[in-house]
Amino acid sequence: MAVNLTVLDSAAVSGAGPWVTNVVAASGEIVLPLAITEFGGGTAPASLAASGCGLSWSAVNNVDNATSLTSAWTLKGVGTPTSGTITITPTGGSSLKEANYGVIDSVGHDTSGMVVQSVVGTAASANPQTLALTLAALGDAANNVAFMATAGGSTAAPGAGYTELSDLMSNVSLHTQWKLPGTTTPSCTGDSAFFGQAGIAIEIKAAAGVPQAGTLGDYDSDLRVVGWF
Repeated sequence: MAVNLTVLDSAAVSGAGPWVTNVVAASGEIVLPLAITEFGGGTAPASLAASGCGLSWSAVNNVDNATSLTSAWTLKGVGTPTSGTITITPTGGSSLKEANYGVIDSVGHDTSGMVVQSVVGTAASANPQTLALTLAALGDAANNVAFMATAGGSTAAPGAGYTELSDLMSNVSLHTQWKLPGTTTPSCTGDSAFFGQAGIAIEIKAAAGVPQAGTLGDYDSDLRVVGWF
């Protein structure tokens, strides 16, 4: 089975948290990107915690764009999922106004260790406004998937060759996209020159025994998926 990423739920939740998703029924483990906005000079949370769906949750990485009062986060939930909601609870921060989230079902990855590497970055407001991050060399250039999610101030267009998964805009935007095979420099460009962006790139390792792209009957014992949030 090849790795596959599917958006189960994506929504904007107002207020300072905790934030609760809609009910989801995942087939595999979950990657949970969030975009958070701080109103009128507030500060980003110091940490986020999650619970729900019978999974064990932990933070992967986060980055704050203080100039645009937005921050991007990625959490992961591992284990055997059950149907239910996910509650995200911020610690610290001030004047938190809204969180946009995406619940992304991941199947076909290595359940002994989903995330291999992650990088973060920000980009200032510009016209056009583009954010690109650079991952280390991918474990398998032919078989990885690049998944990208960014927090910003406008909807965004995916990078060349990427397919958009979601593009949610309220008081803050959360854009997600992916590509197979992936690249080490996923990027996206805002549709307007609003706030700068913040983003996270993650490599997710595929399970052993995934067929190599473009072959019949060939298998690789160490294939990888790249995710970027």
